[in-house]
Amino acid sequence: MPAVPLMWALRSAGHEVMFLGQPDVVGMARSSGLPTVSEGALFDVDELFLGLPPGRRPIEIGLAQLPQGGWTAAALAWVFHAKYLLEPYLDFARRWKPDLIVTDPLEYAGLIVGGVLGVPVVHHRWGPEPISSAGLGLARKLLHGRAVRHGLAGLPDPDMLLDPFPAEIALPDEPRGRPIRPVAYNGGGSVPSWALPGDREGRRVCVSFGRSILPLNGMSLIRHVVDAFDGLEDVEAVVTLERERHAELGPVPKQVRLVDPVPIREVLEGSDAVVHHGGGGTTLTAVLAGLPHLLLPQIMDQHVRCERLEAAGVGIRLGDAAGQNDPAAIREALTALLDEQRFRTAAADLGERTRALPSPAEVARELEELALRS
Repeated sequence: MPAVPLMWALRSAGHEVMFLGQPDVVGMARSSGLPTVSEGALFDVDELFLGLPPGRRPIEIGLAQLPQGGWTAAALAWVFHAKYLLEPYLDFARRWKPDLIVTDPLEYAGLIVGGVLGVPVVHHRWGPEPISSAGLGLARKLLHGRAVRHGLAGLPDPDMLLDPFPAEIALPDEPRGRPIRPVAYNGGGSVPSWALPGDREGRRVCVSFGRSILPLNGMSLIRHVVDAFDGLEDVEAVVTLERERHAELGPVPKQVRLVDPVPIREVLEGSDAVVHHGGGGTTLTAVLAGLPHLLLPQIMDQHVRCERLEAAGVGIRLGDAAGQNDPAAIREALTALLDEQRFRTAAADLGERTRALPSPAEVARELEELALRS
């Protein structure tokens, strides 16, 4: 999703763009208006967490912090994944004959495809994250034989790395890429008129956990968050949750408005703070909006992203199960975010710096030149 605006910048410049992926991701690309080709079988990343005890979130069973070498291990599934997708991806690319390949940085097969075809490969990050670079080192070892069999000396490096975030929240030990302004793309949908900026009483907090938290037993987290709003005066919570899950959540305080998932950018425009898990797309959208963050990370790179946001002074992080499961602790953090000017000032400044990054249209012109030089 973070790469969709760049795809449209390339299309708007007159270029042909084709999205190639597995069945579980082509739907989102198709709904954005991109032509798509589906290859391979469904890859359900949530299967990596099938061993969770009933009703327990990863953070509640000690999976919050990875051990030494954990980022490399986290990328292992995607490295092996590339072995199975390389041949169908390469077959399609030979027929379609691209001049440039833009991939997610965990899609290591794209590097071999680009090397075989002799075209540049660009990695587009989904946010500050340590997984893909750790995995790249692993991929150089485990995909070396595949690369050699296709006439390469080894796994090629990407020709360009794109960072859709400001330097203030970059991970200090990770390679820096070429900055590109994130343009919020959260899918289409109808935005209720009350959610838009305008006259309203009191303050509003948007609560959004994307689509990945509920499969990880996340309903209890939402329960603790909505309970935290009980007793907060002049504060409305807008909580995105599929309608079919409302009954499972149960009764909510009068300050809480449950809504079906909507394009979150527009809801944030009319909000004073945001509560989220540190997912890549949600983080970038919230940073763009210039709002203070209450950060409740659950798995993997969400934790390091939330740490960077807290270090930038734009939010408060409750990074353990004890804090996240305590409505009083959540309420205290929300009160600080809404009442203390330092969070609003820092968040507005970070949003301004983010909006000043080069636009996807500018980067698209650079990619044109990169393709012409190859």
